[in-house]
Amino acid sequence: MRTPLRLLLIEDSEDDMVLLLYALRSGGYQITYERVEIASEMEARLDEGEWDCVIADYFLPRFSAFEALQVLRDRELDLPFIVVSGAIGEDTAVSVMKAGAHDFLLKDNLIRLIPAIERELREAATRAAKRETEEALRQAYAGLEELVQQRTQELEATNRSLQAEIEERIWSERRMATQYQIAQLLSQSTSLRDIASLVLKVMCQNFEWDLGQIWLVDPQIQALRFITSWHSPNIAISHLVTSVDNQIVKPGTGM
Repeated sequence: MRTPLRLLLIEDSEDDMVLLLYALRSGGYQITYERVEIASEMEARLDEGEWDCVIADYFLPRFSAFEALQVLRDRELDLPFIVVSGAIGEDTAVSVMKAGAHDFLLKDNLIRLIPAIERELREAATRAAKRETEEALRQAYAGLEELVQQRTQELEATNRSLQAEIEERIWSERRMATQYQIAQLLSQSTSLRDIASLVLKVMCQNFEWDLGQIWLVDPQIQALRFITSWHSPNIAISHLVTSVDNQIVKPGTGM
């Protein structure tokens, strides 16, 4: 069974094209081909379908192998590109190979044509498989990275929620403890004034306040009267406490 080969042939000589096709068919290939002679024709054929291989003459009246290679580079196509030309210098052959051609053959010696095509088709398939693997790995890594970011955000949100719940529980326990302690103090006294300093101390210590003051409304004079204050022993604010001792604030007066 013949091997299908979709060939894009860059050649201006009908006779040379016939010889190439004969060599390929003799080598076991079933050829589907298009022949082009200028860049616009090559671009049109590339737009119309997929190709397995490009065989190009080195130089045509209005096109060249170098220009054809540039067309492939511009389209980021990785196709086996074999130059089959008449007698040219070794330097020219090296130049076209450096430009991206995969092999260089002489038209009067096509013995290596079939082995060259077979080799380049295998290597092109290997490169394509490598690209597919790399793209699959890239997508897998991107998906994994996205999943990690999503899980990280979920964990951070859960941690924030737990932290808020813990803090709320702590403050709730402090409020309950404070209420209990104040109730105990009130049960031992008949007047808030008598235990005001103790109540204030309990509240400040339980709620971690550095400073607290109690002011009560004096109904006889219709004003706020300073009762007591408490402050943490770690801070020095005795001057502030002294300044409000026995202070009365009447309506419309700033403190």
